[in-house]
This record gives sequence, structure tokens and C-alpha cells, in this order.
Amino acid sequence: MRYNREAFERWRIVPRMLRGVPQRDLATSVVGTQLSSPLLLAPIGAASVVADNSDVIIARGAAAAGTAYIISWQGCNEVEETAAAMGPWPFWYQLYWSTDEALVDSMISRAERSGAGALVVTLDTTILGWRPQDLNLGSLPFVGAQGLAQYTSDPRFLKIVQDRIASVVVALGQVSALVRRVIGRPYVYGWPSLAPMEYAKSSKTLLLSLISRWACSAFRPIKISRVTY
Repeated sequence: MRYNREAFERWRIVPRMLRGVPQRDLATSVVGTQLSSPLLLAPIGAASVVADNSDVIIARGAAAAGTAYIISWQGCNEVEETAAAMGPWPFWYQLYWSTDEALVDSMISRAERSGAGALVVTLDTTILGWRPQDLNLGSLPFVGAQGLAQYTSDPRFLKIVQDRIASVVVALGQVSALVRRVIGRPYVYGWPSLAPMEYAKSSKTLLLSLISRWACSAFRPIKISRVTY
């Protein structure tokens, strides 16, 4: 955090004179998505800890402001419902890379059918971290079935539940435990792993989130088009 703040402090606002801007236009384009301003709402998981129907509320606010929204994989509303609330405004979809490739394919297909303009792959959660502050506060949204709407509405995830639990009645706590099992791919990530994802959805832009060093992408053993980081 300290290094991030130091880097941000190095930016300066430079006034420019005689530019003639009685009418300003902040519109721009980012990897093919037209935006009313160079801003997007970041994905926030388990936002229903703040308000019910959280993702739809956020989407409506984004649409009202003409701002694009990155819909969270850990959302509290189904992607289809949240996408409908965006109306004509653009949105992207966040992806946590699962251990179950069929689940990844299913989630991507749902996002594409809903109209997502790009897929944002979060790379820093190969495993769920040890978060003592969350434990101290009792902040365990998954246990309370918050942030699971994408899973519980997905046919592939429901099939996983059926296969692994069989006829046993699944409690909410058991569902959250299963979610933890399918999230994360420790020590598996690599540039070649992106190829099937790119080929499967070749019409969409693939963005890589949370790459903090150029060295991470210095050597790519395969060619992948339309990948942005």
C-alpha cells in the first residue's frame, strides 16, 4: 500500500492554458468499448453485505451515470439480471479462474450471451488467502450465501453439487465450502493456459487484472491475440 501511494504521489496535475474548452467531451474508447468517460466501476464481491439486490443497484447507478461496470464473478445477483439492469450501457465480466474448466466455460458463455464486452481475468487469487482480520470480525460472507449467485444459478456448478453431494441435502455452508474448492489454481497459471480461454471466446477481449510488473509478461511461449493487461 505504501508503494502504491508513493507512486500515485508522483502524478501531477498540469494546467494547460488557452485550450478553448467551453464544451468538454470525456468520452473515450478502451479496447473497443465506448465509454462516456475513462472510468469503470470495479467488481465488488458479496456487496449484499451492504444492501440486498446489490449488483442490480450498482448496475442501475452505473447506467444512470453512463459508466461501464465490471460485473463480479462473486456477485449477489445473477449476471443475466445485472446485465439487464445495465440497459444499453457497456459492461465487462470478471473471471476467477476455477479448477473446473467446464465451470469456467459455462460462466464465460453466460457472460457473452448477456452482452459482456470483455472478460477481465483476476490473477492474484490462485488460492484464498489467510485473512485473520476477517476472522476476527466474523466477516465470512460465503458462509451466509452472499456472493454465490453466479454459482447457484449456473448449470455446471449445480451439476458439480449433484455429483459430489449426491442425495445429501446441501446446506448453505456446504455450498460455500464447495465454492472454495473450485476457486483457485495454485501454481497452475501460465501464458499457455490462456490459449483455450481465448480460442473459446475469440470474439471478445481478454484483459488480465492485477499484473503489477512488466516482467510477468516478458516471455510468452505462445501468441495470444487481443490480450490486454
